[in-house]
Amino acid sequence: MKVDYKICGFKCINKNTKYSFSFDIMYHNENGYICYENDSNYNLDYEISKIKFSEYTIRTKIESTDKFYLQVFCKEIDALGPLSDEAFEYDSNSNAYAVFEIHYSEISANGAKLKFLYVESFNGKQKPKIKKGEYYPSIPDGLIENWDNVDEVNAGKGYVENTKLTDKIYTKNSNGDNVAVAWDILSYDFMQGEAPDTVNPILWRMEKLNNLNGLFQVLPEIEIGGKDGLIYQIRTYDLATMTIVKSKSGWIVIDPLGGKETAAAGWVRFKQNVDATAKVCAILITHSHVDHYKGMEGIISSADILNVSQKDFCANPLIPENKVLVVAPNSFYDEAISENLYLGNCMSRRAVYMYGSSLPHDNCGQIGCGLGKTVGTYTGSLIQPSFELEMEEESNFMTLTIDGLIITFQNVPGTEAPAEFHIYLNDYDALCPGENITHTMHNLLTSRGAKVRDPKAFAKAIDNTINKFSNIQVIIGTHHWPTWNEDKNGSINECIEMMKKQRDMYQYFNDQVIRMVNKGMNMEEIAEEFKLP
Repeated sequence: MKVDYKICGFKCINKNTKYSFSFDIMYHNENGYICYENDSNYNLDYEISKIKFSEYTIRTKIESTDKFYLQVFCKEIDALGPLSDEAFEYDSNSNAYAVFEIHYSEISANGAKLKFLYVESFNGKQKPKIKKGEYYPSIPDGLIENWDNVDEVNAGKGYVENTKLTDKIYTKNSNGDNVAVAWDILSYDFMQGEAPDTVNPILWRMEKLNNLNGLFQVLPEIEIGGKDGLIYQIRTYDLATMTIVKSKSGWIVIDPLGGKETAAAGWVRFKQNVDATAKVCAILITHSHVDHYKGMEGIISSADILNVSQKDFCANPLIPENKVLVVAPNSFYDEAISENLYLGNCMSRRAVYMYGSSLPHDNCGQIGCGLGKTVGTYTGSLIQPSFELEMEEESNFMTLTIDGLIITFQNVPGTEAPAEFHIYLNDYDALCPGENITHTMHNLLTSRGAKVRDPKAFAKAIDNTINKFSNIQVIIGTHHWPTWNEDKNGSINECIEMMKKQRDMYQYFNDQVIRMVNKGMNMEEIAEEFKLP
């Protein structure tokens, strides 16, 4: 009989929220399968509860020639569960554990089947082994089957023909010669058809949508974009999205990407297809992360920035010819320096691991990070804005008139970034929520080392936005694709509904983690137990 691993014990994780289980160790000899300790009864000492990560050790030395299995018992199901398929040998010198899970979908009248995951070292030095093609956590039943095509439709809507990238974007030297690849979306062209076994289908779907790149008309909403739009977006020319908004005498840019090479390529594409004489009147930077401001010099020079205080601009909101007003959130410059200068080397190094940017782009390497493809290898710099926006007294809101457009800003510090604001374009009923509303759930503790995000602050900020701007007709995010309110005369505003779901998600995350901490669970147990409803 084949033996898969030598181990010293078992870890059992109950992924089911309806039943509790216990287990016993079975071994095989000339008389067949024999229970080692429990004698075929439910044993409270070996209970795997609905909320507990349970770890068990074989306590008595057993002859190493015995082949061990795991047997499941359930209070509510009388019949014994089937044996696990994997056989193990006890080794007193081993520090390895076999890790199993129980899933609701695997419970039947015949018992509960244990799902073998991997063997891991007790001291954490041995990496888990992937078993039987399992490269990602199990996906909740029905999730993939219930997908609709709304995201696929919205992600492609408004595409301006012939604006998809057909070549790599390069950094250049002073002579204009190509030096190095700054951005290569073409390297993801292998992503066709259904998800391979090595990729989580949810990530695969998201990254196929993120592969859609080019210039898109957002407003007026239209299937095929043209030259008469009021709001456009450059998507997947970089990790983030650049939005271009029509103003009285020119255009206002929201978030000029993370590198001057990608920003320049996007701006050139916009001028080629929409407005050959386009002039940037203002740049609005939603928050203090590099992928949203470092490309500014790809579309303007630092000498173009209007040097004016907020007080003076409010008193006389005129932007001189050949000058550009740059507005950023309060504390933007300090936070950008803190994250990207003081800790820049450390965080850049960690980002390589976080985004997998050095991995090959293939089914077994890097396909994207959910929020976008990856960070580019471009150049750029941190430039001081005209002013950092301070809100009205005793308020989180401030309204400015910028080149004829009435724009309301909402201060939301300590959310996705320590310095961040939402932007509401009153003339267009369009909301740019910074990075606080996307088509994913934001990580709250980043691997690269950005400041920890507060889910309660996320929820509060989004709730305040809902209460302030009840007539939103389109959400223009700084990543991904827009959300339009299609039911213009109906009782349900789809933009508001999306925001409510995001608000509730972050609040639920906050509340449930606090509940579990107060029950005495540690961070590993919470990670195993937590599920979104």
